[in-house]
Amino acid sequence: MKNILVLLVSLSFLSCKSQSKNESIVIYNNSFDYYIGNTHINMEKFTIKNQSKNNYWFWFSETEKTSKSDNLIIKEHFYKIRGDFSLYHIAVDANVGNYVPDVLTGFIKCLKPNDTFIIYIYNTEGDLYKKNDWLAKHLIYYEENYLSKILPSIRSFTNITLYKENYIILPYELIK
Repeated sequence: MKNILVLLVSLSFLSCKSQSKNESIVIYNNSFDYYIGNTHINMEKFTIKNQSKNNYWFWFSETEKTSKSDNLIIKEHFYKIRGDFSLYHIAVDANVGNYVPDVLTGFIKCLKPNDTFIIYIYNTEGDLYKKNDWLAKHLIYYEENYLSKILPSIRSFTNITLYKENYIILPYELIK
C-alpha cells in the first residue's frame, strides 16, 4: 500500500494523517481579521508540526493533487524542466550562486522532527473556505526516507534551494 498522506480540512482544525493512521504531521488552523483603512484583511494561519522522528519535505504544487501516484507527484515537481534546468538539477548543483524560488514551482521546505512551519494566507476578498481548500489541494509532503527512494540524492541538496525561514506569507489573490 502506498504511503500517501491525506489532508483533512475543516474551518477550525486542519489535521493531516498518513494512511497508516500515524499522526506524524499535524496542521492547526486559525484565522483573524483586521482593517487597513477601509480594506478588510482576512488572515489564515496554518501551523504545521512535525511530530515524527524523521524529516518531512514540503512543497506547493502548481496543480491540484488528484489521483496522481506519489512517484508522478514527486517527479513532476523535481524533474520538470523550467527554463534551462529542473529544480532537481539546481538542488544538486553546488555552483548555483543565487536562487530565489517561485512558490509554486521551486519552493522546498525540510521540516525536522519537532519543528514547526507556519503558512499565512491573507486575502482582501473572498471566502475563508477557499483558502483552506487551496492548501488541502496544493500542499504536498513526504517523509524523507520515502522521498529518497525516488530522489536518491535528496539528503545532499544544497542549502540554496531549501527555504530557510520558519514561516511564509502568501497572498491568496496570487496563488488561487
